[in-house]
Amino acid sequence: MTTVDCMSPSRVDDGTTTRAREAAPQVLVIDDDPTHRTLIVRLAQKLGYGTVEAGTVVQAVDLITTRQFDCMTLDLNMGAQYGAELLGIMNSRQPNIPVIVISSAGDDERWDVLRTASLYGIRITEVPKPLDVGMLRDVFMELKDVV
Repeated sequence: MTTVDCMSPSRVDDGTTTRAREAAPQVLVIDDDPTHRTLIVRLAQKLGYGTVEAGTVVQAVDLITTRQFDCMTLDLNMGAQYGAELLGIMNSRQPNIPVIVISSAGDDERWDVLRTASLYGIRITEVPKPLDVGMLRDVFMELKDVV
């Protein structure tokens, strides 16, 4: 997980300063698979997003309750944890945040998430795993015009 001091400019991995990144839309990338997280983060950064990573539901809850985000990506199956639990927390802390569900979850789990999101008024976009990078790029580009 990346921690950045936003009070003073400093260099980060992608060569920008933290102040430059503050102006960029911020995306929280939640996935327990480090390979998928890295791929999503690199694509988002290439498209001009600032990124923060969470590899567990606990990490994601901590970030959602302490930082502001413009959107998030969410894996539903995170080992023993279920990513959909975060929708209620996200809605109570940061309502109206678009969520990109990137998951290989079955139909029942996906419908459960869509119903929950509908109750909270959360905009959900689904991108299936195995990850379709072109589709994810298109979703990020569309959201960048909204956030």
